[in-house]
Amino acid sequence: MKINTSYTPPIQPPQARPAAAPQSTERDSAESRLRELIAQRHAEFERHSPIEELGKHLDLRA
Repeated sequence: MKINTSYTPPIQPPQARPAAAPQSTERDSAESRLRELIAQRHAEFERHSPIEELGKHLDLRA
């Protein structure tokens, strides 16, 4: 007995979206906050390099 394997899921209607203007300003502010956070992380990494921290704890005596 062969089972029909050509199942296609039902098509979902598109979800209703709020007005475009508030959404774009929210996105812009979220993007700017993300850029600021990335810049902070880069600055922290430049000040405090994990590679240098690892080197402090290595015992290089042979």
